[in-house]
Amino acid sequence: MITFKIDTTGIVKIESFKKSIRADIDSILVKAIISAGPWVPATQSGRKAISYKTQKFTFCAGGYGSCVPSSRAVCR
Repeated sequence: MITFKIDTTGIVKIESFKKSIRADIDSILVKAIISAGPWVPATQSGRKAISYKTQKFTFCAGGYGSCVPSSRAVCR
């Protein structure tokens, strides 16, 4: 899981990884989150506000088949 902040201008800053996988995979996840924008800032009482989000990722290894959405991902 990755926790990130969206500032009042929509800029994303990665705050933390709950558990790092590997540096190259972590880098791919960071790029995925940043490129998923444009991020829209949160609002509170009609004003732009900083918000924090946590995103969970599921991986399947092997290159064949697909992940099946469930409480535990299954590769086929």
